[in-house]
Amino acid sequence: MYLRKSKKPNGRTYLTIVQGYRDAGGKNRARTVKSLGYVDALEAEFDDPVAHFEEECRRMTAEAARAEAPIAVEFTASKKI
Repeated sequence: MYLRKSKKPNGRTYLTIVQGYRDAGGKNRARTVKSLGYVDALEAEFDDPVAHFEEECRRMTAEAARAEAPIAVEFTASKKI
């Protein structure tokens, strides 16, 4: 996941958390995970909204990787299941 910074015609910058993926045909695509809002509006809530949400993207990516990690189960052949 990454933070998309979109310049709008009104001169403001809009932030969106986006996830990249490949479609069935193998082409790169992106889907919006979360719309955040305009940077100038978010500055009232966060000191540096871009840095804050880039860290949030890293955290979400790490959580997704952990959720998809394979699970290993070990047992001895002499034990009955």
